[in-house]
Formats: sequence, structure tokens, C-alpha cells
Amino acid sequence: MAMLTGMTATETTPAALIQAGFQAQNGGDMGAAEAAYREALRQQPEHPVALQLLGLLLRRRGEVAAAEALFRRSLRAQPAQPHVWNNLGNLLHAGARSSDALAAFDQALALDADCIDAHYNRARVLHGLARLDEAAASLNRALAMSAQPTVPMLQLHAQIEADGGHLESALRTLGHALQAAPDKPTLLHNQAVLLQRLHRHAQALE
Repeated sequence: MAMLTGMTATETTPAALIQAGFQAQNGGDMGAAEAAYREALRQQPEHPVALQLLGLLLRRRGEVAAAEALFRRSLRAQPAQPHVWNNLGNLLHAGARSSDALAAFDQALALDADCIDAHYNRARVLHGLARLDEAAASLNRALAMSAQPTVPMLQLHAQIEADGGHLESALRTLGHALQAAPDKPTLLHNQAVLLQRLHRHAQALE
């Protein structure tokens, strides 16, 4: 592809193509975004940003193996990318490759100890492995660095507390999450389950 439609020669440098692709992707035009990233890579095959952005696009489209290969190429070209290690970790976790996912999140944190997403995602993996103390430690780091904890963070916190037998604490944490998302079905369901486990059956039915 020599030139993308509507772009001048000065607008088809890898940097300009990546910017155009990113804007197209944010606007929902995945076809234009993919074309821009691929043209950038035709010009500069190991451009780390184009590789990881195309990887994200393909992952969202369900092309997991291709996305993983692109993330790894991006990291070979430029290893010091904590956000790409985090993206790779999420992909590996979704594929039930927990050990590899943890290694990726650890790489992200070795590069940026303040990467909130990597701490949170690491906690998700550890919780899935029933390594509750380690999961709580990772999540607590994410929470300590968050100006405003997200609902998924609070939900995971409550799950870890409940699985550890701290039901009252889990119920309080769910209460904080429900303040932010009062109609979220999973939160309401988890709250009802906790109330039943605490033998507060009347409240669970409200």
C-alpha cells in the first residue's frame, strides 16, 4: 500500500500513520485503523507502538495468537514498555496461562512499580489461583495508589475478603462498590449471597 486514501505523502510517515490509526480506532473505524498500522509496519516493520496497537486491535477482534505475537515483537523491539507487558499479561490470563501472565505482570512492575493496572491484574490472577494473601497484597498496593478505587477493584477486594472468611468486611467493601454502581447486577447478587452466608435472610431478599 503506497498511500492511504485521503492522506498526503507528508502524512504517511510511521508516526503520522500511527496517530491517524489511533484516531480512527477511537472513532470506531477499525478498518482504517488496521490499514494505518499495517502501512506503518510496512515502512518500519519493528515499530514498537504500531506493533502493540495492532495487537490490541486484533485481540479485540478475537485473533489472540496474532495479538500475542505482535505484543512480543513490540517487546523485543523495545522491552521497557510496562503497559505492553500489562496488555500481554491480560491476554495470557484470558487464555488461562496464569504462570505466564504473572511473569508478564511482574515484568511490568519491574519497569514501573507504580503501575496500578499491573498490580490489580496480578491480584486477579493470584485470586484465581486461590493465593489469597498474595492477591490481597497486590490489590492493596493498587488501592493505595488509586485516588478513586474503581468498582472492579472494590469487587475483587470483596471477593478476596469473602474467600478468606472475612464476610463482614467483604459486605462493607461491596457497600462502597454499590455506592458507585448501585444497579450493577453482579454486585447485588454478591451482596445477597454474603447476606445469606451471614444468615441475614430477610435483608438478602430485599
